[in-house]
Amino acid sequence: TLDVVFIDGFETSIAVGDSFQIITATGGFGGTDFATRNLPMLDPGMDWVTNLSASALTLTVVPEPSAVVLAGVSLVVLVAYGWRRRKR
Repeated sequence: TLDVVFIDGFETSIAVGDSFQIITATGGFGGTDFATRNLPMLDPGMDWVTNLSASALTLTVVPEPSAVVLAGVSLVVLVAYGWRRRKR
């Protein structure tokens, strides 16, 4: 189990793109991945991605998939609206 907690109000400075190297190992890790991950809650629209390589465990803050889809749909609607309005 991987348990990660913020210390002393650190969560207020988390932003998309932030990356944290949690564990390093010069000899590599014996296991494959953590069966259970207890990660801190992030602001709406953000999610964690964990990357376990041969020598490090890294946590990265990424946009939540639904937020990315919503932004993409909004962009398509705006472009279509502008194209239709320009056509008139």
